[in-house]
Amino acid sequence: MRRRAVCGFTLLELLVVIAIFAVMSVLAYGGLRNFLTGRSVAASQSARLAALETAFVFLQQDVESALPRPIRDQLGGAEPAFRGGEGAPALLQLTRRGANPRPQSGRADLRRVEYRLARGMLVRRVWPMLDRPQDAKPEDEVLVEGVDAASVRFYAGDWRPFWPAAGDSADSAQLPKAIGVRLRFHEGREIERLFLVPAGAGT
Repeated sequence: MRRRAVCGFTLLELLVVIAIFAVMSVLAYGGLRNFLTGRSVAASQSARLAALETAFVFLQQDVESALPRPIRDQLGGAEPAFRGGEGAPALLQLTRRGANPRPQSGRADLRRVEYRLARGMLVRRVWPMLDRPQDAKPEDEVLVEGVDAASVRFYAGDWRPFWPAAGDSADSAQLPKAIGVRLRFHEGREIERLFLVPAGAGT
């Protein structure tokens, strides 16, 4: 009786199978890597948008609560009620009312709020008091990261690159009617949001 030949792969066939498997593995790995990278980028963009919306909510609340109240800094120097733009020490500074009145006096809880760009981050700084003693300490909160540049413009009949208007005193109580805040991010994207200043009458 003749014994049946045992079927199997030749060396050449085995090499071909290994090569095909290697190519398929590379393609599968590349697809998985692209998928994970895309998901990571999408998550990063989603987090950026959420942070940006939070920053704009803070800006809107601060601007809508702005009051025409100048302040005194730690050295006793006068600062306008509303200040920012070209030549200003910060992107935006304003006096605003707090959320709750003081029960003892019935007066609004006033505070000084400041927005500045520091090391690629949009930072919101809050001073718990207006006329500050020398040892006063603010609270800083990072709102958005990855910001290359930031600017503010002010509307009071026309758009201006700074506030207070030229010629106003250091303790000016004037508020603009609206402001526009523009942010430019590392990847080159720019976004601007406009905010009305309800207490603003312009000049």
